[in-house]
Amino acid sequence: MKTNRLSTGVGTLLVLLGMAAGGAAAAFGQDAVYAARVASQSDTNWDFPFYWINVGDYTPYNPSTEQSSATQPVSTPSRIGSYVHTARLMSVGGGFGLVHIAGTNANAIYEVQITQPGKGVAPDIIMNVGSTNGDLGGVFGATAGGGWTNTTAFQRNYSSNQWAFTCYLTNRPGVTQPHIDFKYVSGGTGSDRTYADCVRFHQIGIRTNVPSPVRITRLAGASLDYTGGAGARFVLLQSPSLPSAPANWQRLATNTATPGSFSIPPAGAAAAAFYCIQAE
Repeated sequence: MKTNRLSTGVGTLLVLLGMAAGGAAAAFGQDAVYAARVASQSDTNWDFPFYWINVGDYTPYNPSTEQSSATQPVSTPSRIGSYVHTARLMSVGGGFGLVHIAGTNANAIYEVQITQPGKGVAPDIIMNVGSTNGDLGGVFGATAGGGWTNTTAFQRNYSSNQWAFTCYLTNRPGVTQPHIDFKYVSGGTGSDRTYADCVRFHQIGIRTNVPSPVRITRLAGASLDYTGGAGARFVLLQSPSLPSAPANWQRLATNTATPGSFSIPPAGAAAAAFYCIQAE
C-alpha cells in the first residue's frame, strides 16, 4: 500500500489557526494601534481582532469606560472604553490577545507597546507574553516562565496613561498577521486592577536572510529526508487523513538539525499515512 507524503511543513498551516473575537486599528506612519473595546457591550465577545483568553472557570473581564490618555491626541481608534479585571482574582493563564490584521510584510520586525488607564493599576502585576506565529525578543522586565516570557510592562509605573514597551515581535516566514497573547501570572492585592485597552505595533525593520521553509526532499525505502527551515528542533508528524487539523497530527520523532532525515515504515509495510516536518 502506497505511503503518501506532504512536501511542506505544518508550520505554514498554523498561521490559519487562532483567529478569535477582538478592536479597530488605525495606521499612522509605521504604526498600527488597536483598541480592545471599540463598541462591544459583552464581557466575553470582544471586538475583533482582540479576544479574551478563558481558562477553565476563569471570570471574564468587565467592560469599563476607562481609557488611557496615552493615545491622545490620536483620534483613532475611536472606542467606548476598555476591559478591566481585579488583578488578584485573575486565573493564571487567563488574559487576552489580538491579531495584527494591518500587517502586510511577512518579514517585518515590530516593537510592541501596551497602555492602560490610570485608575488603580496593580503595581506588581506580572503578565506572560507570547506568540503562536511570531518570535519574541527583548521582553521588558523579562523573567523565564511558562515556555514564553514574563513581563513587568503591565505594572502601574510603566503603562498607566503611557505607552510601555513590551517586546520585539518578528514575523515568521510567510506570516503577515502575527498573534500576540498576554496571560496573567501573578500580582495584585485588594482592588488593584489590570486592563485590556490599547496595543501598538511599531514596525522598526525587516528581517533579512530569511530561511527557506522546511520541506521534504526525498522518500526512499525507510528514509524520509528534509531540508530548510529554522528552529531548535524538527518534528516528524503523521496523520491518516490529509484534511486533519495540524494539532491532531501525531508527533513521531524529533531532530535538532537541518538538513536531516527520519525513519518511517517502507511503502506497503503499514497503513497509508501522510507525513510532514514541522520546524519549532
